Amino acid sequence: MLCWVRSSKFADACFCKFSNSGICRRKLRGIEELRIKESDRISVVVNGLRAAGIKVDEFDDGMVVHGTGGRPPKGGCTIDAENDHRIGMSFLVLGLACQQPITITGADTIATSYPGFVADMTALGARIEEG
Repeated sequence: MLCWVRSSKFADACFCKFSNSGICRRKLRGIEELRIKESDRISVVVNGLRAAGIKVDEFDDGMVVHGTGGRPPKGGCTIDAENDHRIGMSFLVLGLACQQPITITGADTIATSYPGFVADMTALGARIEEG
């Protein structure tokens, strides 16, 4: 299945929709411009998903996410958001679905782009410790 995602929302969609899909692999291709955003979003997402226990193949223009076979991702990792607010928020959302907590570093920019993010995540059951 080939999925097209508006590139500005790439990281958000990657986690919410594809991270624990087990039957069909998900292809995200033609998004090479994301390598020159606040961070190399493709590389950061691939490495973070792998750290959380999700099988991912990386390509110059995107990735294929294989998922976890319907099981929650393992989590239990620390991911550097590289000062990219979308990456930080996306991995924090993924952490809600993981077996173990995910720690995010380099995510201070979240407060600028979405000041209510911590309150909203806490309302969903997240435990976010700032500092």
